[in-house]
Amino acid sequence: MKEIEFLVIGSGPGGTSAALKLVAAGRQVLMIEQGDFLPKEKENRDSREVYGETRYRTQERWRDQEGETFQPWMHFHVGGNAKLYGSAHFRFRKADFEELEYPDGLSPAWPLAYEDYASYYDEAEKLYRVHGERAADESEPTDRAYPYPAIADERDIALLREGLGAVGVSTFPLPLGVDPEGESEGWKTDLAHFDAYPDPSLSKADPEAVALKSLRKGSFELQTRTKALRFLRDGRRVVGLEVEREGRKEILHAQNYICSAGAIQSARLFLQSEDDGHFANSSGQVGRNYMAHLCSTAVATFKETMTSDFAKTFGTNHWYQPDRGGCLAGSIQTQGKWDATQYELEEWTRDDQFGPEGLAKQGLEFFFMTEDLPKAENRVLLDGKDGLRLHRVLTNKSLHEKLVRDFGEKLRGLPEGSLTLRRYRSQMMPLAWCTHQCGTLRFGDDPVNSVLDRNCRTHDLENLWVLDGSFFPPVRL
Repeated sequence: MKEIEFLVIGSGPGGTSAALKLVAAGRQVLMIEQGDFLPKEKENRDSREVYGETRYRTQERWRDQEGETFQPWMHFHVGGNAKLYGSAHFRFRKADFEELEYPDGLSPAWPLAYEDYASYYDEAEKLYRVHGERAADESEPTDRAYPYPAIADERDIALLREGLGAVGVSTFPLPLGVDPEGESEGWKTDLAHFDAYPDPSLSKADPEAVALKSLRKGSFELQTRTKALRFLRDGRRVVGLEVEREGRKEILHAQNYICSAGAIQSARLFLQSEDDGHFANSSGQVGRNYMAHLCSTAVATFKETMTSDFAKTFGTNHWYQPDRGGCLAGSIQTQGKWDATQYELEEWTRDDQFGPEGLAKQGLEFFFMTEDLPKAENRVLLDGKDGLRLHRVLTNKSLHEKLVRDFGEKLRGLPEGSLTLRRYRSQMMPLAWCTHQCGTLRFGDDPVNSVLDRNCRTHDLENLWVLDGSFFPPVRL
């Protein structure tokens, strides 16, 4: 590649999607990734290695607003954090783009509507091989069929869904990006080690599995083990990117730059690039308005023995509809069935009367998500030369806790013939769990109070775009 036309920073979903479009249009792309390809090895499916030893997580230590250190739930590999995600693919609902009042404030309206994004959702669902059943979820914004049929429920899960329906909770098959019969280099799909595990079979639809195969040709190049340090600018243009590769620093020059490092790392890079007081930060909003969902895991222990290997096949948006309480209280989905080691590693389940083995046989795990709100004081900050601070005060916490309680009450009321609940408890995800990160480089039409315009180009610099979760939601219009 003689000349870099577009330099893309980050190989996660945002960066690879941008590269696909650019290469298809005949443009030249160099993508850099801080990490390397995640190794395909037996430890990929070892829960003690993945969860206990954090084998694939960064070993960086960050600080919170109190100065306490923590290890963030971040993965620097080709494919980004999506190498270890649960591969559930939801479209935003139409109400997500509208102004909504929550207990702790307003969620702002977007300058664009669902219809502006609909065709891109169509493309993404095809690319990520999404399996689902559109008509089963009454909150869906489209009746367009998923590219592949839903993953079937195993016996216990089907019984539970039937019981929830009897107590008035509608459920639907989770839209999952996975090939149930996939195989690569001798590795086959293993749904028992799916949710938050790396997948050596490449059956999970992550960017390495679905995008890079199409990009390794012609005008695309991927350069791994290359860490972005800071942008260099001249007036309203970025003129270079300082990187570190194999212990040496160098400057990469391109005509155009796309930052897709994730909301935290993209903001970090902008802050590290400040020269005369700001870099693309005339608004003072770089790093602010950090959000990551309010998320909890609940364990429901039933009288019956669970026989399911893969429980992550259904969800409910019963509480995610604006005509039920005025705001979108939250979405719930099953998780991928914990084993005894995972229960042993979780402090809040260690003293359970059932013990790790009993919980693995009789427990099911549920994941809860509630929207938080953009607050300027929730932010990414630099901490010394190389460190990072992440400040966050939760919003809508009471709404989230109510969602968890309400679902528990429905489980307690399951009819005879369904599963029989013995115990139900939950744990909110800590600050270190930042995989749903967004909001640090928000977009809007006014450069006075936003970092990006509605096309995700920086207001201050004419050849720099940000294509990851940094941009949403917008500044209130």
